[in-house]
Amino acid sequence: MGACCSAQYDDVADPAKQPVVVADIRSVAKTMLEQRSSGEKMKGGAAADLNLITPEIKAASSRHSTGGPSSCASGWGESSEDDGCTTFASLSINSETGIVSPEEFKKVISTKPSNFLTEVTVFSHNLQWWSLFGFKNGNKGSATRLLRATLPDIAGWQECEDVSRILGTQGDSLFSGQVNAGLLADYRGIQGRFSLAFAYKFTDWDVIADGFEEVATDEEEQFSGPRGVIWARFRHRRSSKVVFAINHFGPMRVNSGGKAGGATTAGKIATVIYRCAQPGDGVVLFGTFNSQAQSRTVRHLERYLFKVWTGSVYGGIDHVFSSLPVDHAQNLSKGGSDHEAVAITFLL
Repeated sequence: MGACCSAQYDDVADPAKQPVVVADIRSVAKTMLEQRSSGEKMKGGAAADLNLITPEIKAASSRHSTGGPSSCASGWGESSEDDGCTTFASLSINSETGIVSPEEFKKVISTKPSNFLTEVTVFSHNLQWWSLFGFKNGNKGSATRLLRATLPDIAGWQECEDVSRILGTQGDSLFSGQVNAGLLADYRGIQGRFSLAFAYKFTDWDVIADGFEEVATDEEEQFSGPRGVIWARFRHRRSSKVVFAINHFGPMRVNSGGKAGGATTAGKIATVIYRCAQPGDGVVLFGTFNSQAQSRTVRHLERYLFKVWTGSVYGGIDHVFSSLPVDHAQNLSKGGSDHEAVAITFLL
């Protein structure tokens, strides 16, 4: 969560209007599949009745920034003329706010029912870096153990300053180096801005585009700086299906939504997806939002995507949203952090 704090509630919506929290994630999957098959629209989620457009997939990966500065030690590059994201001028985005409406969003981020033969497991974990890799010196590879136990297709971390310390290119000690041994044979890391990172099974997936964008700024009371997202389009080698993964580390104070408020922050995240995903992509948005389920940030995001998981720490500030149905989810241990990890298998 960054600098830990007690939750604040001045940006929380009316509790009387809160949606029922779905406790059984398998019932979420069942509901999503039924609604897709019947052509209904999911409450608070992506519409299931729009045409599926098969995207033209570019062969080359294009690392770029979709907004804000692009300097980063990981090698995120400058924007190119053909950076994989659609320009604002050619999209239905509000010219005053720069934010796409849920209705326009769902015209792009939606799928028809399909055979769902491809499974993709996405892993998310906030590492509490200053403690896990500062005071605890990696905690004998505890974060890596979680990754090894799950072996997801795509992994994302928040509060991650150097993904190589998880994958093993920079072992913290002889012990952690042994723990990490073998991961580099299957995984490649992408270290992004905003203390965010990805890793993916490059034996099964190709990165066809990726980028980052600033979407919020902390409030003055607990100011650390700008907050943002990193994203990547991963193409499955066997099926050619594409996952648009987007990782977020949200602004402080908790439930504030940052300086601009929760609705604006949520809208900016949705607009990044709208601009940079392609019709037919399966979208998975995850991370530490620093906003609980009843906050405006989360409630507003539910107008764009279906919320499929919420963590338990700090009242539930870690979330996963998706346009895809869920097969199953696994709550994992904290791995030496103060946040529990999660692995969710989606049907693509």
